[in-house]
Amino acid sequence: LNQALFGVSRSRTLTTQDVFQILLRSFHAAHCLILEEEAMLTTLTAAVVLPTVEDEGKTKFHVCVCNVGDSLAYVYSNGQVREVTQGSHDITANRDMRDALGALGPVDGLNPELSNLTCSITEVL
Repeated sequence: LNQALFGVSRSRTLTTQDVFQILLRSFHAAHCLILEEEAMLTTLTAAVVLPTVEDEGKTKFHVCVCNVGDSLAYVYSNGQVREVTQGSHDITANRDMRDALGALGPVDGLNPELSNLTCSITEVL
């Protein structure tokens, strides 16, 4: 992930779409490594905070997050903590805590379980 984000010289600035593609590629790389090492299942959350420039030239910061399973991400901003990954789970549902509802690794022998893979973005101050 670090190599993809920072180890390559680019002719243009990364967009948030570029960052999400890099994050998703890192999930694929993690899954492949899990298979290669014959490891077990895991959930994963990865986040990148990046500056974004508005039309007026003002710089803001946004966090791009990808997650699968029950690994969540939170941001502390303006003195408050809020969850960034809310769309990945139903907080009102009763569920078996032994089931993460998604995982990287050989769920069915080869493929990951990506039913609750989500990508989220939010502004941070």
